[in-house]
Amino acid sequence: MGDTAEAVYEQWADGNDIRFDRYGFNRPRSNMFKWPSEIRYTPDYITHDRLIEVKGCGRDGLAKIKQENLDALSNWQKHLPVWLFIWNSALEEHAYFELSQRFYLWLPKNCSNGRFPDNNKVFWNIPFQACQEKVWDSWTRS
Repeated sequence: MGDTAEAVYEQWADGNDIRFDRYGFNRPRSNMFKWPSEIRYTPDYITHDRLIEVKGCGRDGLAKIKQENLDALSNWQKHLPVWLFIWNSALEEHAYFELSQRFYLWLPKNCSNGRFPDNNKVFWNIPFQACQEKVWDSWTRS
């Protein structure tokens, strides 16, 4: 799913005259197991003013993003704003938004989490529709 989502991002960016460069690892030959999470989760692309992380989601309409990935991306924001491009292969639509402080506040109150069975890592189920609508922009804490 990730390779397809990255190919779609590149096509979309080219079509919108967005100059980008590959930044993060794309199937590294090295074992990343012992690397710090900030290195393992280097964003996929860089432009003149932001970093872009690309994710995919399938028929269930949920982007499943690891907590440690979100933590690392939050650290990357010390250098440049981080944006997320999510490709929904079932709908053939995308969402593109900045990982803002409001997003990080909205997430635990509005999304379920789980653990991947193969590595027991915590992930968040982030609804694709919420990403398209950027619902956290109008969300208020209660």
